[in-house]
Amino acid sequence: MSAPSIRRTPLRGRWYPAEPAALRDLIDQFFADVPEQPLAGSLCALLSPHAGYPYSGQTAAHGYKPVMGRTFEAVIVLGPSHHAWVGDYALSYASAYDTPLGNVPVAADLVAALDERLSLQAVREEQEHSIELQLPFLQVALGEFAFVPILTSAAEAAPCIALGQAIAEMMRERQLLLVASSDLNHFESYREVVWRDAEVVRAIEQFDLSRMADVLFDPDYTVCGRAAIMAAAAAAQALGANKAQVLSYTNSGEVTGRKSEGTYTVGYLSAVFVQT
Repeated sequence: MSAPSIRRTPLRGRWYPAEPAALRDLIDQFFADVPEQPLAGSLCALLSPHAGYPYSGQTAAHGYKPVMGRTFEAVIVLGPSHHAWVGDYALSYASAYDTPLGNVPVAADLVAALDERLSLQAVREEQEHSIELQLPFLQVALGEFAFVPILTSAAEAAPCIALGQAIAEMMRERQLLLVASSDLNHFESYREVVWRDAEVVRAIEQFDLSRMADVLFDPDYTVCGRAAIMAAAAAAQALGANKAQVLSYTNSGEVTGRKSEGTYTVGYLSAVFVQT
């Protein structure tokens, strides 16, 4: 698959600061406000939210702080496609993603390796935010890195599990970090988000793929990155993970203080799958 160009960020100055120094300072402050919280085991996959940084940035920092300063050959980032259906597995056209902190190259060799296992559809001129919002955190935490951006519109668990198992095969051979980008429930009700998110978090903590699929793909739940979470859980399980550890949970109502009925509310979770 060819990937000839740089994807320019559509989010600069809107979802996070446009100026490099301001962006780095904001992320540094998020990290400074995360208390020490050792992981319960060896990291297999990480779940991170993807709202604008004033809303979900502090929660995201809880997930990325444990990998600060670590070295990975590359990062695989899984995210939903909010604006267009892209099939079960899709890859941005780009050879690199632009952020205010610099370009992040796409790992062409890993893309080719994954494409051999699962046919990837190329998408062009996408404006998706779910993957891009992970990159500045990764740039601050890891420094320079290459990555594989995978978008998914999978509507059931089976293709997600297949994706996760294919990724796990690659992770056995290479030192890779796996990130699933997802917010939790979206409703015009703070109370409904709180109780539905509690069910989602409980299913993730149980780390039972069947139970997770039942909740995540239930149409009464509105977890945008359900497929990304499911794929990451399947990959982690294939790698020997046996525990999910929640690092931080909040929602937009908690962040803004706006909790009255009828107020649009979104849940944010940072968690890891580990092998104890």
